[in-house]
Amino acid sequence: MKLWSVVLAVAAVFLFCGAAYCDEDVEMFGPHFFDLSGKIGVAGNVSAAMPKEDGDPTVFLGGYLSYDILNCFGVGIESGWARWTQRDNGVDYGNLNMIPLFGDIFVKLPFKVEGFKVVPYGVVGAGVLFWDFEESSLVRDSGVTISIDPAFGLKFGGGIDFFVTKNIAIFGEASFIWSDADATASAGGSVASATLDTDLWLLGGGVKYVF
Repeated sequence: MKLWSVVLAVAAVFLFCGAAYCDEDVEMFGPHFFDLSGKIGVAGNVSAAMPKEDGDPTVFLGGYLSYDILNCFGVGIESGWARWTQRDNGVDYGNLNMIPLFGDIFVKLPFKVEGFKVVPYGVVGAGVLFWDFEESSLVRDSGVTISIDPAFGLKFGGGIDFFVTKNIAIFGEASFIWSDADATASAGGSVASATLDTDLWLLGGGVKYVF
């Protein structure tokens, strides 16, 4: 219940911000702001994926599609891919792959500074993380198979867009993904299961095209 209380509180803040700041009549804010309502954004990014618990950082390749419903309130869908090589004391156990699929809500504050367009934003997302473990030949030859179930996940983050042309922006983003996943290992008719803490941080940036 504590987690859902946090989620509802964040959602309430986002809705309040949308009502308070996302008026379609952007002129009420003065000449230092600009309008994003009705804009579609396509983005690609490269981030460092850093597990909260044990595990080395790896590269996360991602992308998303967004639509700004109001001047500073938008929705989107995102996905990506990351892989960790599982090694211990020089022994290769295999590769762990992750593919998230999230729906996002954005709250933005687009403004102009020194003639440049800048858009700080916050993002909350929810969706599914798909996991796949590719056993190494050593593990397969020993008769061990490992599977990890898809898991529900929540994303909390923030970033900033900096427009270098009318339609192209570069951006940086930091986010945290909360998730647990159920894993099963089987060998010789024996089965063992466990719940894995798969929380991780994402820190990186990319390029966005807005039209």
